Amino acid sequence: MKVIAVLNQKGGSGKTTISTHLARAFQLAD
Repeated sequence: MKVIAVLNQKGGSGKTTISTHLARAFQLAD
């Protein structure tokens, strides 16, 4: 299992969007 952390000090910077798209991309690539 791969673990990828998305971190940023600034709030509201789209971390949830990035995380969701990365998860979907890895799901499709598998």
